[in-house]
Amino acid sequence: MVAKRERPGRTKTFSVSVDASTKAQLQAAAERLHQGNMSRLFTAVARRLTEDAAFERAWSWYGGSVPTAEENAAIDEWTEEVIGKPRRRKRRAA
Repeated sequence: MVAKRERPGRTKTFSVSVDASTKAQLQAAAERLHQGNMSRLFTAVARRLTEDAAFERAWSWYGGSVPTAEENAAIDEWTEEVIGKPRRRKRRAA
């Protein structure tokens, strides 16, 4: 009998209540960006929120005002042009 492999890293399960429209939008985004994996979508959203908060703290520490949504979009576009989008790793066959 083959032992079940453990997933890398520890995860926590939690429940979120949203309306049907929001759920459909989240599922569509998960499908489009993460092959339908809602956990990966929420992880990406949480990472982005953390990055945005860190950027705002650093920006204000340097003495500037917090950028507008348009300025943030321009910064994001420039960043993607410079470093490119992250590449997906190939999975090993089981």
